[in-house]
Amino acid sequence: MKKFFVILLLTAAIVAVALAVPYYSGGVFSQYYQQAVDSTLSSNEYQVSTVSYQRGWLSSTIHSRIEVIDPDLRDALSHFFSPYIEVHSKVSHGLSGVKSRSTFYPGGRENPQNFFPEGENALLLTNTSLHGQTALQLTIPQLSLSYTEHGMETFLLQSGKFLLSMDISSDMNSFRGTSELDELYIMAGDELLEMGKLVIIFDQSRMTPYLFEGQQSAEIAFIQLSAAEGEPANMSQILYTFDARSTANDSLDFSFMLAVEKGSLEGMEIGPAAVELELRNLKTAHLNDFFAAIDNGLNVGSHTLEQDFLHYLLLAMGDGAQLESPDFSLATEFGTLRGNFLLDIPPFEEDYFDLLQFSDEIKAHFNLSLPADLVTVLDMETAILLHLLMAQGIIRMEESNYHIDAQLEQGILFINGTPMPLNLPFGLR
Repeated sequence: MKKFFVILLLTAAIVAVALAVPYYSGGVFSQYYQQAVDSTLSSNEYQVSTVSYQRGWLSSTIHSRIEVIDPDLRDALSHFFSPYIEVHSKVSHGLSGVKSRSTFYPGGRENPQNFFPEGENALLLTNTSLHGQTALQLTIPQLSLSYTEHGMETFLLQSGKFLLSMDISSDMNSFRGTSELDELYIMAGDELLEMGKLVIIFDQSRMTPYLFEGQQSAEIAFIQLSAAEGEPANMSQILYTFDARSTANDSLDFSFMLAVEKGSLEGMEIGPAAVELELRNLKTAHLNDFFAAIDNGLNVGSHTLEQDFLHYLLLAMGDGAQLESPDFSLATEFGTLRGNFLLDIPPFEEDYFDLLQFSDEIKAHFNLSLPADLVTVLDMETAILLHLLMAQGIIRMEESNYHIDAQLEQGILFINGTPMPLNLPFGLR
């Protein structure tokens, strides 16, 4: 009999948990949802409001509305669609967590605007565990937007399917995933932009409201820009990588790389091309203030934007920052341009800043090998100037390439070892 009562109690406990967990997870989701809505109330561009929230034991139904409130943005978007989107969400909360399925209706569910294929809408799927981690998938079908003025189509945007898959931590500060856009086509007046498949991979964590640590990379099949007049410009097999890393002294280091396999510019074949950039030792707190000042200026039109912008940028470099390009190169049919540079910013005190002393302590080194034939094709005046400097012994010619080795030390610029006054360009009188 004892065993029977024990089994009965265990069964009752399991049933109670099975009934309580969905209700609890539904309550947790409701809190997360309300936090997400509240976080948008301070935005000057758009606002999110809840039309209805019907919470049940095992599932809930939510009807939300996203509306653009910025006057300029509303005017711009009104050419294409109504400035609001209705979102209808079905939420299931069970033993394993919360799942939601949200459908987006531009212009409203009763009379949705038809820039998606018939019967298709943007769809957001989420799966949140009881620990708070969320897997998210956003799908936007092919879309087509156009604007006609005086009976003529002056703007057309067409894009392929967009897919975003992302994992988000329970504190909503770390996320990783991928996004893909099949293609993009934009026609504005007599200009046309075409882009092939875009793939982005990211793994980042929020350090401050405006700064993230981690990696991001992107690959684009091709980009082409053409107009009614002139040769089209294009690039193919474009690869971009970005990395932000925190250091022990509350600073951030950034590295950036851009590579292009091939392309054409003004009828000239180019590629491969690549550039690497590294920005080191920027103070995290002041860099966050720098981006906050930009955001504040854009949102409220702060008249002090320029002052704040420069102030926080200088403070971010106060411990002595470095900007370096270990290598950049551009291959053309007239030869290959190659170079590198390093810029050292001296440390300085926040409450004492001597501009003259600061400029004297800046150090820089710039190395460039420039094909003479390429300069002649691009700019004859520059070619003549470089030839004159070569005749004066300031610039060297090595295997049909102009070679420039420039150094800045103690306020003096040296080009291939020759000191040059900085008050006149290239030291010419």
